[in-house]
Amino acid sequence: MENKKHKDSKKDYKKEEKIKKVEQRIKELEEKLKDSEKYQGLYIKKTADFDNYMKRYERERSRIIKLANEDILLEILPVVDNFERALATPAENLSALHDGIELILKQLETILDKAELKKIKSIGEKFDPVYHHAIGVVEEDEIEDDIVVEEVLPGYTLFEKVIRPSMVKVSRQLKEKDIEPDGNGCEGRQQEEKQ
Repeated sequence: MENKKHKDSKKDYKKEEKIKKVEQRIKELEEKLKDSEKYQGLYIKKTADFDNYMKRYERERSRIIKLANEDILLEILPVVDNFERALATPAENLSALHDGIELILKQLETILDKAELKKIKSIGEKFDPVYHHAIGVVEEDEIEDDIVVEEVLPGYTLFEKVIRPSMVKVSRQLKEKDIEPDGNGCEGRQQEEKQ
């Protein structure tokens, strides 16, 4: 019987050990749960802080973009004033009016140049589709192919980014096959019609 008691006490001891281990594990898990809840709270707080920061940043960025043109507009206002004065003046002397408008244009070009708006150089340049938009071809024997010979509308870059390409006409050399035998192109068509 003693042996049975001894076995039972051993079993009880093992059960108690297991219970203690389980209780210890439960305590560890509860601690980890508290830590994870703490970190989850910190994460939620930091996420909210970041969201608020991004909203403030976007509001400030939007405000800066809206006001970014203020400086250049303040510089353009005197040009507008000069145009209004020119229009208010009687046009008795067209030469004086022309000279006044030239001065106003130079004033405006100076302001635009300060704002890094640059006119694209086109005439005499090799055609570049990045800077030029070809709207026509001019046949020229003396000029090599793909040279800009006429600028219909100037193009502009802003801080080296093309904001409007130049509309240009480009040279093309006449080839012998382009020249009709009698100069008017009728002979070739008449021969085709007869056949």
